[in-house]
Amino acid sequence: MKKQRLFPILVTLSLLIGSAAMYLFVWQQSNHASDESPAEPAQSTSAYSIKLAIKAPFSLATLTLDEMGLIRYTASSTGSTVEPQQDETVIPEARLHDFFALLDATDFSQYDAEYISPSLMDGTTYTLTVTETSNNNASTHMIRCYGFCPDQISAINDMLISLWGKEIMRVGM
Repeated sequence: MKKQRLFPILVTLSLLIGSAAMYLFVWQQSNHASDESPAEPAQSTSAYSIKLAIKAPFSLATLTLDEMGLIRYTASSTGSTVEPQQDETVIPEARLHDFFALLDATDFSQYDAEYISPSLMDGTTYTLTVTETSNNNASTHMIRCYGFCPDQISAINDMLISLWGKEIMRVGM
């Protein structure tokens, strides 16, 4: 019984400590940046918010990335003993710049909302949601792939997973 009461407290403390550490890291980086030569401004003409949901037969993992380079990961599983997961990290500026350049080069309006292979069973679904803000206008594009995906969208999905750089939960695959 004591373990059951202690676990939520430990999780909350871990989240608070992690948040404080992230704040200190970002604060320290901003202070050191003022000591160095000014960084090149990002060449992206848009601000992006990215979400990639990876749905395997018995799990759902989500990566979200904001324009500042903070990437968050959450994952949960149904029907298994795998514990829910969450984590976050900050992407280095050079890699973030490359990713946003890939997004800038993509005309999302040319893609269908879904690419579904009806003959595939028990596969993984990748749902990419891109919110692009430019000149105070926001547009959201959602593309779901199951079985196959256009090359450019696969490249975005793969690069986001690569930016995360850690294992992603896929239960049932």
